[in-house]
Amino acid sequence: MGAESAVNSSDPRIGVMYLTSAPFPGGALYGLRSIVRQLDRKRFRPVVVLPEERAELADFFRGADVELATLRTRSLNRPSPLVAWDLGRAAWELAGLVRKYKVEVLHSTAPRAAVLGPVVRQLTGVKFVWQIAMLGMQGHAHFLARFADRAPCVSRAVYEEFGRRPNMQVVYNGPWTEGLRPEELFARRRELRQQLRIAEDALVVGSIANLQYWKGIHILLEAFARVARQLPGTQFVHLGGPVPGYEAYAGEIDAMYERLALGSRVRRLGFREDAYRYYPVFDLFVHTPVCEGKYRTTEAFGHTVAEAMGYRLPLIASRLGGPAEIVEEGVTGELVEPENGEELAEKILALLADPERRRRMGEAGYARYRRCFTIEREVDHYQRRPGGFTAIGSACWPKKIPSQTKVCTKSSSRRSRGFWSAPFRLEIQSPPACWKWARAERRHRVCWPSNTRGLFAPWTLCRKLLPWPAGRWRTAGSQPFT
Repeated sequence: MGAESAVNSSDPRIGVMYLTSAPFPGGALYGLRSIVRQLDRKRFRPVVVLPEERAELADFFRGADVELATLRTRSLNRPSPLVAWDLGRAAWELAGLVRKYKVEVLHSTAPRAAVLGPVVRQLTGVKFVWQIAMLGMQGHAHFLARFADRAPCVSRAVYEEFGRRPNMQVVYNGPWTEGLRPEELFARRRELRQQLRIAEDALVVGSIANLQYWKGIHILLEAFARVARQLPGTQFVHLGGPVPGYEAYAGEIDAMYERLALGSRVRRLGFREDAYRYYPVFDLFVHTPVCEGKYRTTEAFGHTVAEAMGYRLPLIASRLGGPAEIVEEGVTGELVEPENGEELAEKILALLADPERRRRMGEAGYARYRRCFTIEREVDHYQRRPGGFTAIGSACWPKKIPSQTKVCTKSSSRRSRGFWSAPFRLEIQSPPACWKWARAERRHRVCWPSNTRGLFAPWTLCRKLLPWPAGRWRTAGSQPFT
């Protein structure tokens, strides 16, 4: 990778690079595209790095006004004694891209970025934001999370699983919606139902989820079969297709459709990039993820659940992971125990039988969506709030700092770049008579960012050696919840 700049050297905007390893368009990629589209172009210059072997995903960002680059990542997935070489090569190439595009912030949701990010930070001085968007990750990911400058978690469940570290903060995803008015939703509903040959008065249960085991489509199908026996006119519309690694599960779902003999009661539309257009077709949206495998992988947020609320739909979701936080039980929808098809069928039947309750839940869900889950709210966090891009980019801290709190950044050391330049906030009960922290840390060599808690516990040494017992270290802007 060359060091020649790919941008105007006089461009004052903050360069933000997004690294993704998504092999197919899913919630993570839709969320990334929404952020990129919403980012203020007067202040930020986004660059998206795609896997070289999935360069066709560039079409997914068409019209998003973003620079695109590619990175070789396929070898990182193979079990090989050369994995350290592969990681080193990828880190070196990514560092070259950071220099080429003059990037100040590296932002990623990719699991492998937990390894690449800190290395690239040491090579280039870029700030690293690892957005944790998975539940049920292996232990090494939990360990590596502490080395990110910021680690926003997409749900409280993720925040808890990763140990509530000081560099973490809950930042809910913000799915983009069209913002249709009720009359526009009704017109779209009538148009699409005519295309799908569904009667206007038919009750429709909808789901948008790719065919992965932990998405729980098999549980929903079992429950819908029970519903169809009691309400024969009910329809089920599913959008989502098979994904790499789950081909066998997709075959099981095909066999399940045949075994349950649902016939014309089911519309399988497969993967559609414009899946959001089909929400108005539904009377009820259902998403029932389950746990999968040794590490109990499951839904960390639930992009489609929040998105459905933006279209005024009542919800039923599993009492698990992110969906359990999005759905306000009894207000915006209902929650069911994971893998309980019988309870799910009962909740579906109860809501389909009560149109007024569905309407109230839909309106309450829309209000909650506008309050908590809009893309404007998510991007605003990164652009303007402490702990976001602005806080670790060029304009580092807000002008007004709370009284009796000082923010310091070590810059005179040989290790003044990357990990070692992470900002500190020292909270004290009263202003100290002398401000000797820098001299003290040089003498005792205990200048550690507080996101290394649990590794060597150096803050215990700080409390013994520094002249004020009331002080404590923590990363600036480390409030647990937004």
